[in-house]
Amino acid sequence: MPDADEPNLGAEADEPNLGAQELGATPANDNLRSSALQGGAYLAAREIVGIGIRMIGVVIVTRLIGPSSFGVYASAAAFVIVVAVMAQMGMEVYLIRQTEEPSTELYDQVFTFLLVVSVGLSAVAAGLVVMAQHLIHGFEPTGRVTLVLLISVPFNVLWSPAQAKIERRFGYRHMAWLELGGDITLYAVAVILAFAGAGAMSLAIAYVAWQIWLLVGSCWLAKLQPRWNWSGTAIRDLVRHGVPYSTSGIVTMLKGLINPIVVGYFYGTTGVGYVALALRLVDTLGFAGRATWRLSLVAMTRVREQRDRLQRGIQEGMLLQLLGSAAPVVALAMLAKWIVPLAFGSVWLPAVPVLILFSNGRLITAPLTLEYAFLYTHSRNTLIAVATAINTAVTFGLAIPFVSWLGINGFGWAALIGSVTWIHLHMQARRIVPYSYLPLLPYYVAMLPVTTFSLLRWPVDLLVFVPGIIVLMMPSIRAELAKIVRVTWTGVVRRGVVH
Repeated sequence: MPDADEPNLGAEADEPNLGAQELGATPANDNLRSSALQGGAYLAAREIVGIGIRMIGVVIVTRLIGPSSFGVYASAAAFVIVVAVMAQMGMEVYLIRQTEEPSTELYDQVFTFLLVVSVGLSAVAAGLVVMAQHLIHGFEPTGRVTLVLLISVPFNVLWSPAQAKIERRFGYRHMAWLELGGDITLYAVAVILAFAGAGAMSLAIAYVAWQIWLLVGSCWLAKLQPRWNWSGTAIRDLVRHGVPYSTSGIVTMLKGLINPIVVGYFYGTTGVGYVALALRLVDTLGFAGRATWRLSLVAMTRVREQRDRLQRGIQEGMLLQLLGSAAPVVALAMLAKWIVPLAFGSVWLPAVPVLILFSNGRLITAPLTLEYAFLYTHSRNTLIAVATAINTAVTFGLAIPFVSWLGINGFGWAALIGSVTWIHLHMQARRIVPYSYLPLLPYYVAMLPVTTFSLLRWPVDLLVFVPGIIVLMMPSIRAELAKIVRVTWTGVVRRGVVH
């Protein structure tokens, strides 16, 4: 998602009209641009390799444990993620958005704060799970997996200070190796335990091992040796930042509870498993969102007072974000009726229609990543929390009747229709820096129909390619795509990987 000197905010290194001199770029800005592009290359390479590892791992594990056990794990994970987001309190963002390099004392204070909050919340959550096991019939298997996953919460959040320290200096090469090692740890443990017949517990234990790896590895890479440092003044400042931030994150994660609560109520753990696999596949292939979120958060913090660069960066970055998310997700949706049974087995075919609906939702909301990062760097945490609450409430409200009427596909329709509520966030962000979604419209016209290919019969299915062909016949679109390919190659691949 780069803009001239920012991480993938539309950087055009070799275009004269976007050259550093014309932008009044300083050596510091050139360094920012170079660091961001190299960081983009490392993140892209890491995500591509990581996709391969994750897809192989998911295929093997889901084949071994089946939809029901996968649904048990997904239900437990949905609840634990809420606890983890609540405990994390947005401390990584807090450290990244500091205009000056945080002191060792501040890193220690953040670590201490996270330790107290994460252990406390995990203990409370474990108590609630034990109560639920006694009160809710049939909850015992999910409860056991949830208790194991809760062990991961402190490890999950305590690596935030080290990660922030690494990312502040664009140390994405080291992060790439760390995270790849984490992927290998996660799925190696999960596959071994799944072969041993551990079922849903195989993924839970593997998740804990993954988070331990990330905590130890990130502290070592950041050369961070956190120590206890409790300061009442610092804690109050952290709470003021963390409460609205975590509120937004918690509300977002509450949307994840629609699957175990609503789908689970009507269709049990098997239905939850189908939906969870569809969500996992779309999320895995939507790697551009994760990479650009991290880069844009760091880069926008550096240039948040430079209105012109932000405006151009957001506008061009949204297109790059859309295209980066589109290619793998559209390909997955288009070929889903063949890929899913071939990779996972015919028992997983019911996941195909809801996967296609989630793919459409991912494309529609792809540019939101940039808007989130932009608003967070401008301390609009409460605004994001409100927008997220509206979206979650609408999606949850629609899911109950839709799942009842349409089966598990009802969740996909609820999420798709609920995405309209993000207009509120877009309009609020435009009050700070004006930009428009209109330049993205031709790309949506071309891509969205293609995602329905697997739902149609021949020869009607061929009609979904017609809008894309018409769009590609437009000279301006072809020129823009050629420019993006050229800039990506010269600015990211050659600079970031070759050099």
